[in-house]
Amino acid sequence: MNVVTKKLITFMHTLLFLVILWILLVSGTIGDDVVRCLEKERLVLLKVKDDLIDDYGILSTWGPEEAKKDCCKWNGVRCDNRSNHVVALDLFGPKGRHTYFHHLAGKISPSLVELEYLNHLDLSTNDFNETSIPEFFGSLAKLKFLNLANSNFRGLISHHLGKLSMLQHLDLSENWLLNITDLDWLCNLRSLEYLDLGGLDLSTVTTWMQTISKLRTLKSLHMPDCTFSSVLPTSLPFINSSTSLSVIDFSCCSLNTISILVWFLNMSSSFSYIDFSHNAMKGKIPVALGNLESLSHVDLSVNMLEGGIPDTLGNLTSFLYVDLSNNMLEERIPSGLWNSTMFKYLDLSENLLCGSLPHTLRLPHLEAPLLSENRFVGSVPDLASCTSLALVRLQGNRFNGTLAKSIGSLSKLEVLNLGSNNLEGIINEAHFSNYSDQFYDLDLSLNSNLRVEISSHWKPPFKIIFISLTFCKLGPEFPYWLLNACGQSASLDISNTQISDTIDKKIWDNSICFWYLNMSNNQIYGIAPDLSCETFRYVDLSSNEFDTLPLLAPSLNFVNLARNKLSRRLTRICAASFVVVLDISDNRLSGDLPHCLKNLTYIEYFNVANNNFSGRISESLGYMSVLSSLHIRNNSFRGEIPTSLRKCRWLHVLDLGENNLTGHVPAWIGGSLPMLAVLSLRSNDFYGSLPLTLCHLRNLQLLDLSLNKISGTIPKCMNNFSSMSLNPDVNQIPDNISYVFPSGFVGELFYDSITLVWKEKEVEYVRNLILLKVVDLSSNKLVGHIPHEISNLNGLFALNLSRNNLTGSIPQDIGQLKILNSLDLSENNLSGEIPDTLSQLSHLGVLNLSFNNLSGKIPWNNQIQTFDSSSYTGNPLLCGPPLPKHCPGDENPISTENVDGMDHGELISTGFYVAMALGFIVGFWGVFGTLALKKSWRLIYFKMVVNVNDWVHVRIAVNWNHMRRYFEN
Repeated sequence: MNVVTKKLITFMHTLLFLVILWILLVSGTIGDDVVRCLEKERLVLLKVKDDLIDDYGILSTWGPEEAKKDCCKWNGVRCDNRSNHVVALDLFGPKGRHTYFHHLAGKISPSLVELEYLNHLDLSTNDFNETSIPEFFGSLAKLKFLNLANSNFRGLISHHLGKLSMLQHLDLSENWLLNITDLDWLCNLRSLEYLDLGGLDLSTVTTWMQTISKLRTLKSLHMPDCTFSSVLPTSLPFINSSTSLSVIDFSCCSLNTISILVWFLNMSSSFSYIDFSHNAMKGKIPVALGNLESLSHVDLSVNMLEGGIPDTLGNLTSFLYVDLSNNMLEERIPSGLWNSTMFKYLDLSENLLCGSLPHTLRLPHLEAPLLSENRFVGSVPDLASCTSLALVRLQGNRFNGTLAKSIGSLSKLEVLNLGSNNLEGIINEAHFSNYSDQFYDLDLSLNSNLRVEISSHWKPPFKIIFISLTFCKLGPEFPYWLLNACGQSASLDISNTQISDTIDKKIWDNSICFWYLNMSNNQIYGIAPDLSCETFRYVDLSSNEFDTLPLLAPSLNFVNLARNKLSRRLTRICAASFVVVLDISDNRLSGDLPHCLKNLTYIEYFNVANNNFSGRISESLGYMSVLSSLHIRNNSFRGEIPTSLRKCRWLHVLDLGENNLTGHVPAWIGGSLPMLAVLSLRSNDFYGSLPLTLCHLRNLQLLDLSLNKISGTIPKCMNNFSSMSLNPDVNQIPDNISYVFPSGFVGELFYDSITLVWKEKEVEYVRNLILLKVVDLSSNKLVGHIPHEISNLNGLFALNLSRNNLTGSIPQDIGQLKILNSLDLSENNLSGEIPDTLSQLSHLGVLNLSFNNLSGKIPWNNQIQTFDSSSYTGNPLLCGPPLPKHCPGDENPISTENVDGMDHGELISTGFYVAMALGFIVGFWGVFGTLALKKSWRLIYFKMVVNVNDWVHVRIAVNWNHMRRYFEN
């Protein structure tokens, strides 16, 4: 080729370049005026719009107007740059919490078929009103991408989709009403690379695994939240490993065997993403996972996997994300796992893993080591080399020793949770020296040997949102540095931290704001801190020594000021107009209940027990229309129960015991308080007969009217207490009865409590109140027979009718109370024999039938033998064990004649004294020697001695009172 020819070719290339550049410049200049849309396709799109319902203007750019003539510029429409044909429609509804309902509706026009070059169709997140997937979709021959997810389709999946031989991406997920009988049509999609059937019911599709194994081009398979047949094939279908599958998601599918994962591991060695989380898979983690060199994401969390973590996982250097949390994994973490320097996320929490961690971790990319709730021991690793750390959660283990100050160098740290361990030593400013304003969560709680020594004047470079130091050693001075460390609306828990100080109101003023504040179980005294900031929701200052009620914010939902020394009147409390739980029990408050309590219209739990209140119970309580639990026990209230309480129709617990209330037991209680489960009026001055309307309380499970002056007979209709007729099974709890209240703090509940007399002592029951079924009518003036209907209360746990004037016999069918634990019928005028059915009460732990007129022989079996004579004393006509009195015909007098002619001198011989001496030595050292060497037995023995001493003391006191009452009468 000569020089001229070369120059000509160069000239032609240059000229061509200039022509192309000119065309581009012209098109850029006048492109806005050129209509690229083909008229035929524009008309098709307008037909599609006509069949859709667009209430939110998603298709507002579509229209026949001249200004909207170019359909290639319409929202969601894409045209080919060369042919100008419509090739893509993205008509998906907006995704996001606030825009979820801004979607298209109506029907899909069959005119879509006329878009011959359409290869991409996305109609996801819309509402097609439970219509079927159109069959004409099978005619969109050039379609490569089809997304119909979450669009409210129902009915059978059209097999016409199997005609889309060019389809690469198919998403039918979250159409919960679709009906699938088989998946064989998927085998015709020979180009399919992405398949998502999440949320669909595949329980009738028994060959889905065979179908999946035939999809040779499939790369990504998503089946989360699917329903599969509960009976999986015993022998999984044969497959080879030539597939390109790299992503599988079978999360939340209730799978119960690891064999499905093993089957997939045999299918492909190219996996990079595996998610089988939130199932019920049993077995061990497959060793084959360690052979997947490309694996970067594995999530097997929330299953029932056991055994150890395979050593082969330590061979993988590509790991970015590993979540094996919430299983039953045991043993140590393989040392090789810490060599995966690419780690970003590691969650092994809530397992049974043990052993110690490396002294130093060198994982520069690790952002979140989550190892909480295991059994790790040793010291917390030095994390200074993990410079990317954002979340550190090591709580709920057995880590000990001190915490290295190098942890303060983690400038990206946001969360540090080391709670519930055995850490010790001192925490000071150096442990937080390099933290930034991103740090927001600190939990060192439940490390009882850990002392926090930080200057009250320290001003940290961060504002914490959540901080919990409960059971650490903070005191005795109040830690004012926390007021600088906590941001607005923060959560602060410094309960049980040995603080013994007063709070300076000049430092803690009304500008101090928390959302959650717990300073309970300390010895803080003086004026309670100002709680008037409107961000307060939860406050617990209980079990301290505050003497003055604080100012309260109206926004408060939970207030617990119990067990302090508060002594002023209660009017300040009325400011908390949105309070739900209010506990000011066990203080020194006095005077009347203020009328402003009627402002507490949202309150569900109100407890003023164990104070010095007096006067009449305020009628303002009737304004608490949603009140569920009312405790005003152990005050000095007088007069009658206010009738306004009948408005509190949601009351579950009404405890008015240990006051000076008088009058009849109100009949309206049975008619106006249908939800009532606990009624305690014990130790008052109520008189008159029991109203029959009490029997309307079908949910009643604890009735305590003891220590009053109630007369008349026991109502026979007590068998209407249907809640007492149920065995104490948590599955039988009525839906409308609850003893749990929201505290206003996520994950935390407030449990109601009930105080009753049990085995002659006051006992407070806090949890499982729904299982407590008790009737106590003791120490009244009741007469007549014990109604046999009471034996129908077969869920009854305790029955106390003692110290009345009851007559007649013990009901013969009392043996029906199968789970009865305590029965006290003492100090009445009961007569007749003890029924044999009493021996059927196998759970009986307390029995007292003393001081009646019972007669005959005491039934004798293994259960009755556990009670001594005090259970029957004071019944002169009773006989038989354990009483010393023999029943007629049971006496077996011992003959006074010598046995075999042997006299006393021969019986008590030298051998007798030798045997007695040896027996004493062996017995003495066998018992006391063991007690001296074994501490646990020694403690049990002396505890038994103390209990016997208490029992003797109580019996002497009881018998002395009986004798005194006898001589007084």
